[in-house]
Amino acid sequence: PIRFGPFPVETRVRGADWRPLKLDAPEPEYFKPKEMPGYKVKEGSVLDLAQYLSRYDIDRMGRIVADEKGDLRFANAPGELVRLRGFNCTYGGAWDGFERNTDAQMDELADQIVRYGLNVLRFHFFDGKFAGKSGMAFFPVRDKDVSECEIPETYEDLLKTIDRKFLDRFQYFTAALRKRGVYYMIDVFTSNTMFVKAGKNKASLNMQLFLDERVRNHWKAAYDFLMLTPNPYTGKRPIDDPQLFAITCRNEQEHVFGGNGGNTDRLVDFTPRFRAAYGADMPEFTYALLHETTPVGDKARAFVRHEIAELNRFFLDKVRTSGWKGLVTHWDMSMRNLEGDARRAFNAVAIHPYHAHPGRVPLPAGEPAPSGLEPWNAKTMETVSRASSIAYNNYISRSAVTRVLGKPLLVTEVSHCGASRFSQEEPVVLTAGAALQDWQLVTPHADLVDRLVYGTFSPACFDSGMSPMARITSLAAAFGWQRGDIAAAKHAVSVHVPESVLGSKSYVGAIGSSHNALAFVTRVGGDYGRAHNPLADLDLVPETYTGVAMKGMWAELNEQVRINDAHRAAQFGKLRAAGVLGADNITDPDRGLYQSDTGEIVTDVGRRTMTVDAPRFQAAALKPESGAARLSALAVESVSVPASVLAISLDAKRPVAESERLLVVVATSFAAENSRWTRAGWQGDCDALLREGGYSTLMRAGRFRFSVRTALKSARAYAVNFDGSRECEIPVRVSEERLVFDLDTSALEWGAPYFEVVSK
Repeated sequence: PIRFGPFPVETRVRGADWRPLKLDAPEPEYFKPKEMPGYKVKEGSVLDLAQYLSRYDIDRMGRIVADEKGDLRFANAPGELVRLRGFNCTYGGAWDGFERNTDAQMDELADQIVRYGLNVLRFHFFDGKFAGKSGMAFFPVRDKDVSECEIPETYEDLLKTIDRKFLDRFQYFTAALRKRGVYYMIDVFTSNTMFVKAGKNKASLNMQLFLDERVRNHWKAAYDFLMLTPNPYTGKRPIDDPQLFAITCRNEQEHVFGGNGGNTDRLVDFTPRFRAAYGADMPEFTYALLHETTPVGDKARAFVRHEIAELNRFFLDKVRTSGWKGLVTHWDMSMRNLEGDARRAFNAVAIHPYHAHPGRVPLPAGEPAPSGLEPWNAKTMETVSRASSIAYNNYISRSAVTRVLGKPLLVTEVSHCGASRFSQEEPVVLTAGAALQDWQLVTPHADLVDRLVYGTFSPACFDSGMSPMARITSLAAAFGWQRGDIAAAKHAVSVHVPESVLGSKSYVGAIGSSHNALAFVTRVGGDYGRAHNPLADLDLVPETYTGVAMKGMWAELNEQVRINDAHRAAQFGKLRAAGVLGADNITDPDRGLYQSDTGEIVTDVGRRTMTVDAPRFQAAALKPESGAARLSALAVESVSVPASVLAISLDAKRPVAESERLLVVVATSFAAENSRWTRAGWQGDCDALLREGGYSTLMRAGRFRFSVRTALKSARAYAVNFDGSRECEIPVRVSEERLVFDLDTSALEWGAPYFEVVSK
């Protein structure tokens, strides 16, 4: 039955169902950021990932470059594969005081980043902060519009406007990261206000980059500032320093072509150029025009392709004449044919996949404001989808065909949204997907290592450090993907989009979602120039294309749903004929069952489960109703709540079954204490946050029965806090060469997803 509400309200409180994390959490106060000591990883603890992962000497290793397969290598050590794991760094917000940090505080922050095992940061929204909008300095200009301000058009003029104090702290911080072997990339433009001292831009920056010569000159000045300004703490210009390995020309410029939720109303500004190119009788230029199957629609699409190519040339001409030798990305958000076509010119592909991206809906009548911490959102509540990510067309499979085989794939934003009811799938789904698809960089959004906290854990945290699940996923990815525990796909499939499609209305659509299941079993890429990709074992031409909605993300049309099953069956028949899937591979599209060509990853869409059976990394994402999971070392008998169970060898040279030191993870879900939830959306398909709660975070408790094959004769296991400290010993026994857990986490004083196992 269709149910529109009202829905029951549930409050998250500590008790047998929800256990508090040991975080030394303060009370939240408006405009007063606080420290959360319980999230700072202790040096040498089991969660100090620096002891398990390679640490790079940037001067010795040299610049990071891409080989002919698209893998990242060091210029001075080409035999070593590089995988870059970090986060979107947005330090310098309105209240966090980044510009006031001492050298010692910067060094402490850099040390924490290394203890998380991270080796890269993506600096995000720093253009506005360089312009003087970090800290309280933002407030005097927050109501000013760019049109009221001077737009610096030369490097020299831009330098006069730079906040020198913030620049000094940024330069010291990057130097501190450099000493610790951490690389970085940066957006030239992220903020809509660019490097201008303003808080608003009534115009569309995305259109201004197409049409406004002053804004283009400003971009060139900004590029010169970021690349040519010497860092006094390193003695190097960023353009010459291998620590800076990549740039993004403009973050998410495709919002202007974004469909529902994008700012497509500004496309009308193209009208004079469109008429100059095709005649004064052409209509106003609109987003709808790009969907027309008429001669005018054909002209509109040809016009947009020309404009995009010209803008690409503008960016790349500047990059080439400056002498930059690193990676360059643009068109980094959506996953449509438009972006695939546009990305051809760049030497790397960047994408922003999300699961359960939070939204906002009006508060129900009579409800009080959610929180005094966010007075500007007093009339709305945050929402997050109730859907599982173990599904067709999920965020991993959607992004797979976005990449081009032979170019690095940089996942410069990703979030599973830690407040979603299936957040516990993220450590397995994202880690397995990144490994199988052989991603080169993963930087979740945003601030995975929080210096200070501003608000409570909520959907809007995305994958920030306020989300415990983001931290668990980062750890899982450190071993499963970064260390290389889970194998990359043995084969590859290239999906070729013909030129004729790019001239049709499918130009602003996407490759049909029936093709996404390919990403469950092998590496996938899209190709907009070549019918045969030399790195592919099989080339396919899409059988269907789909329209898109909501900022260009994929959507299945009703008529496509009916033919998806037939398309999948045909595609997997071709995979078997091409030898991509062997005779012993258990993939069965009719059952929704998919096994990777490596044999390690099994996805069961019907049961919403995923397992990873790699020698050093064993994992199972399960639901109470999905039954048992039996892998070569890990066997999960039952879980009472949705959970992911992982067993990781802390010895890089030994598999789980032979290791004398294991890290076991039991991930459930999290919520801010005293947060109040209800339902919203079509048929109540979203969880809605009525009240944000406090800084204390709760972990869902449950009963978990599982065992791990082991060579240990006896063992001890300890529940571990988020700072890596041992909290208490938990019962565990060795029976018939298996380490047996019968774990009831409701009995623990503190919620703990980590369990350290050592020889007794």
